Amino acid sequence: MNPLQQVAQELQLSIAELRQLQRLMKTAESLAAEVGIPLDDQACLGLATHLVGLVRRLTEGKRLQGIDPSVFTQLPRDCMEIATRLIRPLYETAGQPVDPAEVGLVALHFGAARERASTSA
Repeated sequence: MNPLQQVAQELQLSIAELRQLQRLMKTAESLAAEVGIPLDDQACLGLATHLVGLVRRLTEGKRLQGIDPSVFTQLPRDCMEIATRLIRPLYETAGQPVDPAEVGLVALHFGAARERASTSA
C-alpha cells in the first residue's frame, strides 16, 4: 500500500480530501525536487498525515497550540521556503494568515527527508 492510500484509509478521507491531498503531495514532491530533496515513503507518509491535519484544522478554524515557532529557527532556509510555498495557498483560500508553527512543522518533514537521503547515500 502506498503512503497516500495508507493515509486515506487510516484517516478515513473523503474523495474530496483524497484529491486535495494528492494535489498537495504532487506540489510537495515538485518543491522538494527543486531543492534536491527526495521524498521517500516515510517522508510522504508523515507529510501527508500532517497536511490532512492542517487542512482539517483550517476547515474547523483551529490553530496549533503550544508550539513556539522560534524552535524552528535552526531549520534550513530552503526547507522553510518550500514549506511556506506549499501551505500558503491553503491559508489564502481560508482567508487566514499563515501559521509559522505549521510552516516549521512542514519544513521538518522536508529536512528529515534530506537527512535520511544524505545518510543512506
